[in-house]
Amino acid sequence: MYKFFIMLFIEVFFVGVLILALGYVMFAYVDSVITLVAVRMFMSIGIGVVSVMVGALMVDYPAEDSRGKLVAAAGIAIGIGKILIGVVFLRLPQMFGADGTDDLTAGRLTMMTMASLCLLLAVVIWFGIKRGLPARVKKQESFGKRVVMGM
Repeated sequence: MYKFFIMLFIEVFFVGVLILALGYVMFAYVDSVITLVAVRMFMSIGIGVVSVMVGALMVDYPAEDSRGKLVAAAGIAIGIGKILIGVVFLRLPQMFGADGTDDLTAGRLTMMTMASLCLLLAVVIWFGIKRGLPARVKKQESFGKRVVMGM
């Protein structure tokens, strides 16, 4: 059963990011509170899938000796992402509006930019993550040996 889920790992991650991309596109054309709630509910599915898959990627994907490197890289990427949100992405509507574009179009262009970034991430996931079972360095020690070693 475990092997079955590992084989679907990339596909689930990919679909989660595509849901986010589609959600950003739909978000650009929201015209009522009902559609706003519906689009946010739809996007929450993608957010949930991506959040779970990032955690699963950090646990199952790397070999034991490189797991810390992946966790550190993920932490750095999350930090850089937060900075980009505050410095760049929140200012996109103002940047698009600087040339005389109306507010609605600037907002839509911002959402399309975010959708494009999600599509880029989907391509990276599809072609950048190695398929198959995760690498195992060696057979795990028995519980008793680990307890003795820990003492």
